[in-house]
Parts: sequence; structure tokens; C-alpha cells
Amino acid sequence: VEAKVAEITDLRAELAAARRGEIEARASAANAEASVSEIASLRSALAARAGEADAERRRAIALAGEAAALRRLNDESALSRERALQAVKAETIAQRSEEHERMRILEGQVERERCRAEDAEKREAAETDQLRAS
Repeated sequence: VEAKVAEITDLRAELAAARRGEIEARASAANAEASVSEIASLRSALAARAGEADAERRRAIALAGEAAALRRLNDESALSRERALQAVKAETIAQRSEEHERMRILEGQVERERCRAEDAEKREAAETDQLRAS
């Protein structure tokens, strides 16, 4: 969009230079020949050029409006992406916390089972020793 605006600005400058050159050349010819019809033709061409310049100006304004809308949309999109990223990060942290808690619980269960197994082995050994002793 900015490139279009720059292009339009360059075209306007060229158009203005062309108009000045064309107007000067035709004015000289008109003065030299004193041709009323040529002066009218110059006025008509000048009006046409002015109409074209006005249309270009309206197009440039429309493009500037579109560029502003695109910038706003881009800003909103970036904000949405940032919000989504923050939500994913929060979800990841919550999942890790839950996993950590589950691991802690499982480690506790494994430790209790190990202690039970050791206690059972000790009881069996004690019972076996009592049976041997009797």
C-alpha cells in the first residue's frame, strides 16, 4: 500500500510537470497563432487533467484508508496470536503441574508398596524362623 501511495505521488509529480510543460508549450503556440480554438482546447485538456488528478487523489485517499484498516487488522491479529500463545503457555504449565503432582503421588505409592513388601518379607522370615525354632 505504501508503495502504491509513493507511486501515486510520483505520478502526480510527473503529471504536474507534464501539465506545466504542456500548458507552456500550448500557451506559446496559442499566443503565437492567436488561435481561440487552441486556447479552448488547452482549457479542456487542463480540465481533463485536473479531473484525472482529482480521481488519483481520491484513489490515494482510499488506499490510505485501506492501509490503515490493514494495519489495524494486523495489530489485532498480532494481539490475538499473543493471547493464544499465552493461553497455550498457561495450559502447558498447568499440565506440567498436574504431571508433577501425579508423579509425586505415584512415587509415594511405590514407596509404600516397597515398605509393605519389605515388611511382608520380614514377617515371612520371622515366621519361618519361628517354625524352624519349634
